[in-house]
Amino acid sequence: MKYLRCWEYKKCERQAGGRLASVLGTCPASAPAAEDCWLVAGTMCNGTIQGTYAQKYDSCIICDYYNKLQEFYAKKPRTRFLMFGQYLCSKGIISDNQIIEARALQLRKNQKIGVLAINKGFLTDEQVERILIIQESTLQKFGELAIELGFMGEEQLKQLLMEQEDSYLFFGEALVRMGVLSEDEMFVHLKEFNEMKLRSHFEKERFSNKSTNSL
Repeated sequence: MKYLRCWEYKKCERQAGGRLASVLGTCPASAPAAEDCWLVAGTMCNGTIQGTYAQKYDSCIICDYYNKLQEFYAKKPRTRFLMFGQYLCSKGIISDNQIIEARALQLRKNQKIGVLAINKGFLTDEQVERILIIQESTLQKFGELAIELGFMGEEQLKQLLMEQEDSYLFFGEALVRMGVLSEDEMFVHLKEFNEMKLRSHFEKERFSNKSTNSL
């Protein structure tokens, strides 16, 4: 599968200028600057708005588009850097399917600031929607916009950031939870991976210095 946006894959015709956009509305996931659709609130799959920003993840992880795209990402060659999952897969330690399952587990666990704010009662669904709309055009951080709009205070944001950091599920930890690797095995492979990245960084740095000195 080549990379396709969700509206291209599903042929929903709700992208800007699409056949059904003027009738059923333009889906926010089709905006040029939109993130991957499962990270966008208010998407319009299957003829209805997909729940609230805090509730849509469970429906996304069973979506055929989501799973095909995760498979695409898992198999896509990395030209700038190698992710830990791709490293393990290249060594034959885990499979493509296990990468997809681990990423789905991360998606369920690693909630964004907006989700945490709704769950704690700091923001309403409507406030999150408004922040996301403004964020799309300004590219400001979610928390900064929430404070600027007067929806949330700095102490509340600090609390959310700390909670987000404390609960973050690293890819290797997801594999441990799935029973694919033991914790000891995961740390051994992670050490090897980081050493490989460090060697690669030094090699590029030496090459860059040689090129500069030869000019």
